[in-house]
Amino acid sequence: EMEMDNADRFLVVKSLMKYLGNSKSVVLKGNGDRIQLWDAAKYEQYIQRNIANIEMLAQNAAAHLDKAKGELK
Repeated sequence: EMEMDNADRFLVVKSLMKYLGNSKSVVLKGNGDRIQLWDAAKYEQYIQRNIANIEMLAQNAAAHLDKAKGELK
């Protein structure tokens, strides 16, 4: 639970600041009833890794489907 100040801002507690480092650029991401605060560069790396994983999974699935179709003939 977090409280907002009069300007609708919130402060990130020092114990969590270690995850952001000295970054001045952050990503605020909604996730259900929670928010995630990411260092922008780390978030971009995370997204790029996931895109690569998704592409690899899609290629593997397509190859398995092609093989299964060939076995049905």
